[in-house]
Amino acid sequence: EIFRTCFRQVDGVPRQIIHPQQRLDIPHLDLTDVAATERENRLRQLAREEASRPFDLEQAPLLRITTVRLSATRHAVLQTMHHIVYDGWSLAVLFRELKALYESFAEGRDPALPPLDIQYADYALWQREYLETAPLRRQLDYWRETLSGRLPVLELPADHPRPPVQSFNGALHRIQLPAGLTRDVHALARRAECTPFMVLLAAFDVLLHRYTGETDILVGTPIANRNQPQIESLIGFFVNSLVLRTSLDGDPDSLELLRRIRSTTSAAYSHQDLPFERLVDELQPQRDLSHNPLFQVMFALQNTPDVPTRLGDNTLGLEEVDNGTSLFDITFNLYESRDGIHGYIEYRRDLFEPETVQRLAGHYLTLLEGMVADPRRRISQLTLLTAAERDRILHTWNDTAADYPRHRAIHQLIEAQVQRQPDAHAVCFDGETTSYARLNADANRLAHLLVRRGVRPGDFVGLCMERGVDMLTGILGILKAGGAYLPLDPHYPAERLAFMLKDSAASLLVSRSALTEGLPGELPATVLLDDDADELANQPDGNPDLAIRPDQPAYAIYTSGSTGTPKGVLVTHANLVHSTCARLIHYPEPVRAYLLLSSFSFDSSVAGIFWTLCQGGMLVLPRQGEEQDILAIADLIRRTAASHVLALPSLYGLLLQLAPAGHLRSLNTVIVAGEACPPPLVRRHHARLPGARLYNEYGPTEATVWCTVCEVPPQDDDTPVPIGRPIPNMQAYVLDASGQALPVGIPGELYVGGDGITPGYLNQPRLTADRFVPSPLHADGRRLYRTGDLARFRADGMLEFLGRVDDQVKIRGFRIELGEIEAALATHPDIQEAVVLAVETEHQSGLRLAAWYVAREGAPLTPDTLRAHLQPRLPEYMIPAAFQPLQRIPLMPNGKVDRAALPAPAFQPVTGQGPEIAPRTEAEARLAAIWTEVLGLERVGVEDNFFELGGDSILSIQIIARAR
Repeated sequence: EIFRTCFRQVDGVPRQIIHPQQRLDIPHLDLTDVAATERENRLRQLAREEASRPFDLEQAPLLRITTVRLSATRHAVLQTMHHIVYDGWSLAVLFRELKALYESFAEGRDPALPPLDIQYADYALWQREYLETAPLRRQLDYWRETLSGRLPVLELPADHPRPPVQSFNGALHRIQLPAGLTRDVHALARRAECTPFMVLLAAFDVLLHRYTGETDILVGTPIANRNQPQIESLIGFFVNSLVLRTSLDGDPDSLELLRRIRSTTSAAYSHQDLPFERLVDELQPQRDLSHNPLFQVMFALQNTPDVPTRLGDNTLGLEEVDNGTSLFDITFNLYESRDGIHGYIEYRRDLFEPETVQRLAGHYLTLLEGMVADPRRRISQLTLLTAAERDRILHTWNDTAADYPRHRAIHQLIEAQVQRQPDAHAVCFDGETTSYARLNADANRLAHLLVRRGVRPGDFVGLCMERGVDMLTGILGILKAGGAYLPLDPHYPAERLAFMLKDSAASLLVSRSALTEGLPGELPATVLLDDDADELANQPDGNPDLAIRPDQPAYAIYTSGSTGTPKGVLVTHANLVHSTCARLIHYPEPVRAYLLLSSFSFDSSVAGIFWTLCQGGMLVLPRQGEEQDILAIADLIRRTAASHVLALPSLYGLLLQLAPAGHLRSLNTVIVAGEACPPPLVRRHHARLPGARLYNEYGPTEATVWCTVCEVPPQDDDTPVPIGRPIPNMQAYVLDASGQALPVGIPGELYVGGDGITPGYLNQPRLTADRFVPSPLHADGRRLYRTGDLARFRADGMLEFLGRVDDQVKIRGFRIELGEIEAALATHPDIQEAVVLAVETEHQSGLRLAAWYVAREGAPLTPDTLRAHLQPRLPEYMIPAAFQPLQRIPLMPNGKVDRAALPAPAFQPVTGQGPEIAPRTEAEARLAAIWTEVLGLERVGVEDNFFELGGDSILSIQIIARAR
């Protein structure tokens, strides 16, 4: 009777209707007139169209059959059934009965199928009664305990942003285990006293763990739920979904993991009678329209009866057709047959590209091979990458070797430029220019005096200067004397400057007398360019003849430390020469005039100073304070015909917005660094300066300014701007917490290596040992720097920056990247800057998201308009609960956001818990009345959340039916 069944709304509630008789029309198609080469393609097209055609649940039968003639001896049957009336087991029952009927007709016998003891409706009635019994309540208690606590939401790394509402658009990828691997799976199952399903599931759990870092893994699995002999021969939907929750804490080996899975799976099987829908209704998990509740992935090894392979003298083949849907993010559907273990991966097309799923399948097989080969190996040490991937990521994409003068000091490269063009302009400051010869002579005099004053090779020399030619004279003079310069910004607090001088053990200080008044009381010996002018004038102006070793310090930059105390990064001459020569190799446009916006106490200044002077260009220095004046910057670019500039993306965005027409036309190379480069900035750049190349640089101070770079082409969408590939003689790797290399698309911590990696931190051996580590990928003793940044490789070898490792937060079980929300806010045309944080609130448990933003002047932005902007772009759980406007984002001296200085956010009432908003229209009033009736509430407001009020998928059907 299941094929005479349909479902209709009776008083707004779905009811099963069984017709006494039902006719099934079977269309017949003939494809013999189609060219043989196209016949298979045409058949598959027909099958896809048929599989995608919806059913009307109110019209029986919920079954369609079409026969297709392909040749005189070959036919196809397209059979489509709605899942509400059948499951995988039913398919074997149906084909068994078809086989019996076919053979009876073929032999001229009357068809006779054994009578059924019960029908599906009888089972449904029994199940409804069973749901109210004590055994069922005990099963519910088991699941409540098993699924207690915070349930993690599995966020597999995706190629596309997750839609706010699931579309269920899906596709299939076929997978086949080699015959030898299938045998090894069975052998490990016997050794671990478990089933092949448990071995296959264990590899799937490890794959999810390695992809996401989660150790609390929830996977759904179907179970036939035909544990009574009377229902084994019924056609119908009996299958139930079980939640298998496995802990991977403690980095177990495969045998220990299989022990855990065996225990979990056996207990779940013993409590399989509770319908999944009832479980969700009872547990009331955190609901979100972008995710399935309880689990987001499914794994199945089908144990349904075999489908007959012969119909009389005919051979029967069975092939499942992709219907273009996927109920979960990822579903592994495996079968075991004479041909081994095979099946398909069903995946969400709006999350994953086919190539990504193909790689995922390869990683699964690689992990499974590792588990069966060495079950005692801990899961963190199992190889994830295929051999081809490992070679590409570790070698091909990191083959950056290039020649450069490794054994020369940076000032020697500048001296070569002095010889080539002594009269060329080296510096432009405050409307005046200084030649290379003059700058070099002044630096030489200072160097000779410093040596006379006792500066020895490797000594740190403090340099406290305002912007100007004196600053450059000081830098070059200290380097020529064999010292390492310690930049001291005179605008820094005296306490910070005192710490830097003491921590570095600076032997001497170069400054001007007016600037020393703001310095701390106890100073080292000083050379003051004004007070000591006469002595300086009497020094030789020739280049000092000092031997400089590549491993000698060149400078130290102090950056903010997590303990609140600045940490000094030591940079050698070898590091500095490499970083500078990498620019000469990489950038095609020679520096004509470089606008230096960075303070010399920040490492980004190193890029412009030495690149420009080693290439014979002119450094353009703004006057003190002008570096933050957009109109002054634009005018300086115009007056000096600057060709190159490096700026924070936020500053460059303002320059593009506010600079008068024509002022920027001399620029041919624009570099943004220090922050994520937002896609709207790329569009504005190419619209205003189509002839200028735009580059996105990335690099920590510990890697000598930069280590990856990307030339950014025009783009029309909001695809994240990558940070590029490693620069010459540098390498970049994305590793997991155990130091294993991660494949394309999988986020992990970015490690960098190569000639730019600095020795470490001054006087902090523990911190140095923690951040500068022996490479886990190589056996030659090379060091890598742990950046603390989250990144992933794209399929083209580009690196994508995802934020800080410690910027990942979890809210309501969902893992969230704050940078993703900031990027979504930045796509609003009236938003200039945005910062998002997770904030502990006084009256709410857990973290809540808050956003601070700077709007364009006069922009009518409200929390509602910003929420409306984010809703099509982000899931509900990623939309901030507070939006705080600011005149400007508070910054620390290094230009990064000063989060401690952000004002407290004003949180709005939580949806469904704050002041109720009454219906305002007739339609809202009717919908509110339906909600109150179906949900059993006294009243609801128009802003209330359906799931938070106790709604579920079944109740939503009633809501829709009554609303219609």
